[in-house]
Amino acid sequence: MGELKERSIASCKLWKDSGRPRSGRVSQRHRSDKLAYRQQQRNKMETYTNELHEALLHKLEVKL
Repeated sequence: MGELKERSIASCKLWKDSGRPRSGRVSQRHRSDKLAYRQQQRNKMETYTNELHEALLHKLEVKL
């Protein structure tokens, strides 16, 4: 498991154990860790789709 995912899981567990507060340090950490993990996931997907797009363009150019 990645570091960001582990931090997100740990802060989520702490947030839930604290009664799911809507404000405060526990809530802020939960939100920031979750956001960082989601951003990492989006970046991985963008890299994957960009690489796939480039490969398909190259394949199309070879056929022409």
